[in-house]
Amino acid sequence: MRSGVENPLRIAIVTNIQTPYRQKQWECYSKIDGLNITVYYCSKSERNRYWSVLPAGGVREVFLKGVNYRGWHFNPGVFLIPFQKFDLFLVTGYGFPTAAIAIVLLKLFKRNWAMISDGVAPQKLKAEAWYTRAVKRFFTEGATAYFANGTAAKNLLMQFDIAEEKIFNQYLTVDVKYFLENEKASKEKRIRTRHKYGIREDTIVVIYVGRLIPHKGIQDLIQAIEGLVKRKKNNVIALIVGGGEEKERLQSNTKNLQQNVIFTGFVEPYELCLCYYASDIFCLPTHHDPWGLVVNEAMACALPIITTNAAGASVDLVKNNGYVVSAGDVSGLSSAIEALIDADVREAFGTESRRMILNWTYIESSQSFKNMLNYMKMMRHDESDTDFD
Repeated sequence: MRSGVENPLRIAIVTNIQTPYRQKQWECYSKIDGLNITVYYCSKSERNRYWSVLPAGGVREVFLKGVNYRGWHFNPGVFLIPFQKFDLFLVTGYGFPTAAIAIVLLKLFKRNWAMISDGVAPQKLKAEAWYTRAVKRFFTEGATAYFANGTAAKNLLMQFDIAEEKIFNQYLTVDVKYFLENEKASKEKRIRTRHKYGIREDTIVVIYVGRLIPHKGIQDLIQAIEGLVKRKKNNVIALIVGGGEEKERLQSNTKNLQQNVIFTGFVEPYELCLCYYASDIFCLPTHHDPWGLVVNEAMACALPIITTNAAGASVDLVKNNGYVVSAGDVSGLSSAIEALIDADVREAFGTESRRMILNWTYIESSQSFKNMLNYMKMMRHDESDTDFD
């Protein structure tokens, strides 16, 4: 809560874990006059999450005791949250027991609440079994408003007959400013980082950043690189940044491509920025991603983007700055990479990436958050003087 406000709007947020991008998001919201925000986390971390996150400034953070199994959180303390003295409640989805319990209680006792949706893999918009749709509809209906990230998430909500006026774009993002600031002396950092990984300056680097898990489609990228090598495009390599359960299997499948596929393992945030600036093309070959914040990061570093139609970010953030191919289409990935071998095309797409991401920042997210709060107050006939401009 910022000083000078006598009766702040008290907001409770129930989410799964601390993350770097959420930390900055909460801090940005905390700067809005008239808010007092408490964030309830279900756990410190989850499987295959390697972040070390500092406490968020400006908000109260509470870690609920409970059980966490593969991202399924059950925290008995959630039963008390809807009955505490909060004016508004926000819950991140319904994909784990604690969130589902929170939604049921908020609906049952007619609290003023909003659902946060970080996105949806576009293929999820296709027809599903009736019972799956029924469950999703039950948990989705009844919120005063929806803080949904991007077009795909909005379209999914509208399939459940949610009025468009209730849906506000979350603009889920990363600290774009941080990546821009690290562009200074990027040429020197690029040379130093490439030397560290044994990469020649005339080599075109296609970077993947993220967890090494099956649905990320990393094997598709490796096969695309292999196809390019067979066509004598030997100056293109894949830089695979991250750790996870698939690392050993992926490495064993690249024994014949050791010069063209490099695994860095997990890297700290400061080094991650260097890896982006040492690269030429970004690729997220995912088979399923509600969003894909690494796309935001790569765009902030002015990289052209290649991703699949299974990434939520592909709908809003990949237009005249890269290529979207079908998930699992190795030939499509290979063709997209080959098209970006042209330096002029890479530069034009990279410039457009930077331009686009400057309109998808914490500033836009904060303004949309204020718009949603005003709507929620109006719908509940809140007569307080606070208006979030």
